[in-house]
Amino acid sequence: MVMITSLEKAIWNWIENYPQEFCEIQQTPDEELSRVCEAFFDILEALSEYKKGRTAVWALHMMLLILSPVSL
Repeated sequence: MVMITSLEKAIWNWIENYPQEFCEIQQTPDEELSRVCEAFFDILEALSEYKKGRTAVWALHMMLLILSPVSL
């Protein structure tokens, strides 16, 4: 679960430090990024079937959805 927390922090730091790039992704979605985010979301969904996993991955799920405006 440490990897999940680290990835969540890395995404958040990227959003805070490069807000212009984040805005560009929101305005012009990247197909490859969306595809990767959806695949990773599905992998994390399998982890969230366990009670402990659910609380650990929900924030990362939200980050992946934010990075993939096509999915929203």
